[in-house]
Amino acid sequence: MFTNKDNYLAISNILLTVTMLATDFDEQLEKDSSLIIDFIGHSFDLNEQEINYLKKIVCDDLTILSTTKDAGQYLIENGGKDYPEISDFLYLKMQAIMHLNNMTGVDNYLFNYEYLKPYYPSVRFKELESSSMGGNIDVNRTTALLLALGIGTKKDITASIYRFKQCAYWGDVISLFFLAELYKENNDEENAKLYKNLSILSRYFYEGRTVLPKDVKEKYDEKTIQNFAIISSIKQDIVSSRENRRENIDFSFIEVILLDNISYYDKIQCINEYESNEWKNITNTSCDPNKRLGFNIKGGK
Repeated sequence: MFTNKDNYLAISNILLTVTMLATDFDEQLEKDSSLIIDFIGHSFDLNEQEINYLKKIVCDDLTILSTTKDAGQYLIENGGKDYPEISDFLYLKMQAIMHLNNMTGVDNYLFNYEYLKPYYPSVRFKELESSSMGGNIDVNRTTALLLALGIGTKKDITASIYRFKQCAYWGDVISLFFLAELYKENNDEENAKLYKNLSILSRYFYEGRTVLPKDVKEKYDEKTIQNFAIISSIKQDIVSSRENRRENIDFSFIEVILLDNISYYDKIQCINEYESNEWKNITNTSCDPNKRLGFNIKGGK
């Protein structure tokens, strides 16, 4: 059970997302955690036995780690040795707590895990929504997930998809899986296929590729290949750039990349010339819109 890389992504994100909501479990947190585990589990093609197992341990066994003090003691005492059956999950829960406690681009007091965090769904949604404006991918992705499931707020699939795309096009692999699942649930076969393809091809992001191998390229349609190139180029040339590493989402830039009326080649030009900031004129021009930088804009904004 839970042996491949995609399983690791699913489980680590389940623990990160649930922990981001709260750590003091009550009936409502268990109910909402179950919704989250169902969605993430199905996004990563986990079976029902695996999903039910995760529901049990996340809301019960793994609560022995709930604060930064717990996580610190786990590290000092090699706590996994006392619970060999769930040692891998405890390690990932420890990582989730420490990661949240040290995030950048967020309101840090909202992610202080020195004490148990009580659960107030609508309050927590508003806190995460506000904090997401800093561009942190984990916070923005979680906000999107809450919108998709209607947790702490009214369900809004359109807003959820847009936020997931902001994360995905900034190089977040997990959001590709979520987009594929969300489009599938809403019977949008074309987009479900696109993001499923991109999630499959995500292994090449980790290899640092911006161009797919020829034999792989032949198996996919042009839209998939172009979107792979856009995401991988942003991830390698902007997000992970050795000179100017940018982990937090540049929302203004992604707004340009997500426009339908800009050609693929103009998007690549925007990526290649990111540091010039000239792409800002596409959405908020300071000059005659008919004389924009040579970009091929169809039908205005």
